[in-house]
Amino acid sequence: MDGSIADYTKAIELKADFPGAYYNRGNVKQAKGDLDGAIADFSKAIELKPDLAAAYNNRGYVKKAKGDLDGSIADYTKAIELKPDSALAYYNRGDAKQAKGDMDGANADHTKATEIDSRLDRTSPQTSTNLLAHTGTGPKIGGPQPAGGKWTYDIGEDKLTGALFGVFSLEGDEPITDGVASALPSFVIMCGGQLDSPHWLNSKLLSPVVLRMPDTKSPFGAPQQTVYLRADSKVRLHFWNMAEDFRTFFVDKGATKELLNSRIARIQFRDSSGHTQVAIFSPSGLDREGLVKACGSVLK
Repeated sequence: MDGSIADYTKAIELKADFPGAYYNRGNVKQAKGDLDGAIADFSKAIELKPDLAAAYNNRGYVKKAKGDLDGSIADYTKAIELKPDSALAYYNRGDAKQAKGDMDGANADHTKATEIDSRLDRTSPQTSTNLLAHTGTGPKIGGPQPAGGKWTYDIGEDKLTGALFGVFSLEGDEPITDGVASALPSFVIMCGGQLDSPHWLNSKLLSPVVLRMPDTKSPFGAPQQTVYLRADSKVRLHFWNMAEDFRTFFVDKGATKELLNSRIARIQFRDSSGHTQVAIFSPSGLDREGLVKACGSVLK
């Protein structure tokens, strides 16, 4: 985390009027527990970009953590003014009102959040995750084959273009349960491309339990959750985008490389009840030659 803060601080030194750097540094400070520092950075981001609704939302989240419920509600309200269709801001404001004892206001905000995005209704039945549903691709073909260690390899076909791509899958070492669902998590790497064209890569963590509401957003508005990845003895903080099914994290290339180069990888996140969950994987043994053939140099 200190390295991330140093990087964002350097970015600010190079371009002092860049709101995204303040915003991202605020997210890292929040995760580190530096709440005052986080508020200062979010406030600076807002000063530079007054219509940055995500900064108001995240500052409201930190103010609630500090016990400033009125300030928190005011920030969420401003986020809603700037982005009236923000289910996340309504949901978070509902939580703040609930903490203040305004149960009617909380219920109204939570209901509004559900109206905007029905996936936030935790009483609704949750569908199982379809590995390929989020990429516009069709069913896998050929059947999985061993790919070294605990990995398997399969081939998928894009429904639109007919292009083939590789799917490397790794099941977790232990099941995850939230009292409703209990199953093994999966880490999946999908990649493809012709030898004479750039290869692409898409990595995901598939959770058998419903994920908690996002606690932050990317500068582009994508919902994110704070995630910790422990690769052997090294622990790093990540902000991973969440898919629409609330069971899938999109994993960045840097984190994918950390996992691939580890013997044991532990990924900590939160489920829909706010409980900490840890997905444990044993990535060693993967056929790297096969990975390179499928993914090219995209992971170098």
